[in-house]
Amino acid sequence: MVVSPLLALISDQVNKLNFTAGLARGGPVAIGLSGQSTAAEVDAAVAGKFALVYVTPEKLLMGGLLARFASSSAGRVALVAVDEAHCVSQWGHDFRPEYLKMGQVRDMLGPGVPIVALTATAVPKVRADILANLKLRTVESGMLHVASGSFDRTNLRIRVAPKGSSGVAAALEPLVAALDKERRRGTGGAQPPVGSTIVYVPTQAETVSISSLLTARLAALAASTASSSAGGGGGGGGSGGGGSVLAVDVRPYHGGLGMGEREQTHRAFVTGQCRVVVATVAFGMGIDKPDVRRVVHFGPPQTVEQYYQEIGRAGRDGLASDCWLICNDAEFAKYGDEFYVGKLSVGEREARGRSCAALRAYASDGVHCRRVALLAFFGETPAFERCGTCDSCERSASQEDGGLRDFTPLARLLLLAVQRCPNSAVGKVVDCAHGGAGAELDAARNAAATSLLPKGRATAGTAAGTAAGTAAGTAAGTAASTGRRVTKDTLKDLVPALVGAGLLARASASFEQGGPGGRSVRYETLSLTPGGRAVASNAPGSKKVLLPVPAAILEAEARAARHAAAVAAELKAGGVDSSCVPPEELAVGSGAVVDACVGRDEEERERGGFGRGCCCFYPLALLGLVAHIVSSSFLVLPPLFAVAADTRIGCARSPSTARPAGRKRPSGSKRCWPRCWPGGMVSGT
Repeated sequence: MVVSPLLALISDQVNKLNFTAGLARGGPVAIGLSGQSTAAEVDAAVAGKFALVYVTPEKLLMGGLLARFASSSAGRVALVAVDEAHCVSQWGHDFRPEYLKMGQVRDMLGPGVPIVALTATAVPKVRADILANLKLRTVESGMLHVASGSFDRTNLRIRVAPKGSSGVAAALEPLVAALDKERRRGTGGAQPPVGSTIVYVPTQAETVSISSLLTARLAALAASTASSSAGGGGGGGGSGGGGSVLAVDVRPYHGGLGMGEREQTHRAFVTGQCRVVVATVAFGMGIDKPDVRRVVHFGPPQTVEQYYQEIGRAGRDGLASDCWLICNDAEFAKYGDEFYVGKLSVGEREARGRSCAALRAYASDGVHCRRVALLAFFGETPAFERCGTCDSCERSASQEDGGLRDFTPLARLLLLAVQRCPNSAVGKVVDCAHGGAGAELDAARNAAATSLLPKGRATAGTAAGTAAGTAAGTAAGTAASTGRRVTKDTLKDLVPALVGAGLLARASASFEQGGPGGRSVRYETLSLTPGGRAVASNAPGSKKVLLPVPAAILEAEARAARHAAAVAAELKAGGVDSSCVPPEELAVGSGAVVDACVGRDEEERERGGFGRGCCCFYPLALLGLVAHIVSSSFLVLPPLFAVAADTRIGCARSPSTARPAGRKRPSGSKRCWPRCWPGGMVSGT
């Protein structure tokens, strides 16, 4: 007898046994019993018609079924296997009250029936509960054998990434790209698609919305590929014509679906017909599908045990597989809400809270090896410090500073905001740091922005101020630079790192949704620790704040590098030497020098487009310079050049962004000819 908590697990195991051993023996060898089983099926099981009986704990312990097995001679139970045995323990991540009654199995079947308890996620306290609640024999009796293997899965490549603030579609784009790449590899039968993917989400509604989003995006990419192939005459390898291809079969799975639909999805996934399932936690437990190549958590699980169990469904064939956790730090806070823990005992709340906090720290730690952290949670000390395959190890190996940077100015900005808004929610603190008024906050923001600029170069604000020749220009330019570089995403991403560094402390608060008597909703507040107060006060001798680089900054730097390359290419096409342009202006795509060189006005800047470049006026600028040298008639020709510059007479570049002929530059804007002159001049009008 196998006691199992999930119908999906029972269905998978029973089907596999009957299609293998059952065919060899000429009939079914296993049956699954649950609340939906018929009386005839139960009678057949008790009568010993099947070698293996799978049963849910609820079915076994209700209606006298256990007593019938105990008194049956034909259906005598030879062994009881309790699967997912961590459900026995209130300290486990998936505690089920029905499992507490499993001690009745020992009482009713007697000491002569061996009991095997199986689990993949048992910390020492859970193991002790399993021994006690199942009434297993003691080690001292010599009749208990405990076998414990390593928790390490060397073939899993673990990644953690933020969702960011650009929306669900943007956060899922890497997954879409990976799935489409695998589809294209299998097009035409040259190479089969690579395994299957499970996407875990927290809610039933998300299974439907995200599966629909993935289906639409993948279908659009498949249609585009088919259209390109048809247009090029190369054929689509079975893709048909013009976008009728179903790119990848993506289906939702959750407990609210009908039994028939769930079974159909489960069967399609196991057989490979459906390659991607977007599911809640109920899916996949115990499914023996060896070629799951990717497990994605879009939103955090509640505990380390749940996370480990679910990523364990990847790569069971031993081949390299990917495990992605895509979440924002703030999402963990909801798991302290009454909705999630309201029905738990005090002990269960404590256990789940500790595990959730451990998973949160794991997700926010971008420096230490992820596999080492997982093994440490389960009480295992590995022989290695770096696995070399997780994102943290790869990042550490590729960066000279080991993944740590000096974030003292940015940390001080956030800490000052917490000091200004003590015991406030994270959103309020971030808003204060990003735009709060006050000389101290303004200075901290400018220092933080400067610290994020390329080393050894002046800030964009300084360049703008120099070009304008006024202190007001410097302040305005610095403010513009700050607004671009110290984003809310960056500030939010830094909060968990400051908590981990012991500079900030989290606390829990609540309010009654809808007024008195409403549902209690919990949220988190931030306060300064003694160390945080020292950094905020900028006390002499205070240590630097070395932190892992937040994902928002890494992403911003990657975008800036790509944008800088595009701007440099635009400048080069206009005959401008981009090496004379400050790199911070290249990164943001604007600034005193860039705007002058590409001739962008305010309206064009808002559109994100480039106006006509100043390279068109090199002949006039050269004429002005020659005249100045030869006849000192500089004052005559530059106005001629200025008129040409303002009206764009005869310019043929970038017609889509051209300013209508005769339209003047905004008042106060600078002429561009001295700025783009070889040598990088940044002064003059």
